[in-house]
Amino acid sequence: MDETTQLLAKWRDGEEGALPRVLDLHLAYVRERARQLLGPGLRAKLTSEDVAHDAVVEFLRYGPKFVPKNGKQFRTLLARIVANTVADHGNWFRAARRRMSDETTLERADGLAGSTASHDPAQQAARRELAVRLRLAMELIPLRDRQQLIWREWEQRPYAEIAELRGVSEEAARSGVRRAVTRLRDVMARLRRGELDELLDAPLEVDEVAPGEPPPERSV
Repeated sequence: MDETTQLLAKWRDGEEGALPRVLDLHLAYVRERARQLLGPGLRAKLTSEDVAHDAVVEFLRYGPKFVPKNGKQFRTLLARIVANTVADHGNWFRAARRRMSDETTLERADGLAGSTASHDPAQQAARRELAVRLRLAMELIPLRDRQQLIWREWEQRPYAEIAELRGVSEEAARSGVRRAVTRLRDVMARLRRGELDELLDAPLEVDEVAPGEPPPERSV
């Protein structure tokens, strides 16, 4: 088994000492790769190792618990996460990720995952796998799409409120959510086909970051 996969398994089994070893293996590469993904204006924000460190730890603690096929795939994903974090002014999605890690909020996104509750062990396992794929796909789509999907699918905000948050018409808000759902489902289908590496090779869509201040917190 790949060393990174072994360390992640130990850490998730409660061995806290495995996490610093994961960071030692990958953090330097992750930080440099994230710099390459970002434009000049955003690279200046990645001046402290703490930025990459905190983003990686946040993702490991609250992100989807998927199993990477090897260390290279894992650190490439982490580089994308760090770059997304830097591009996300106010770290809005980091806060949203914590809310998404709660199983009760995942229930709200069943329509996106296409699953229903079941007491059958095999179906429950399949549902958990689907939930991991859903949340991993959320990490791989642009921030604007993530915002709209969380507002609509997780937080159940009405389209009129989403329109106000975005500064667009209600019909434009509906269209934006539909496009975000289509993009998310396409990414989920590609993940199911084992195309994570190809998705990670795609350019970072920094320009998709939504304008304005981070959206207000909302209890769910």
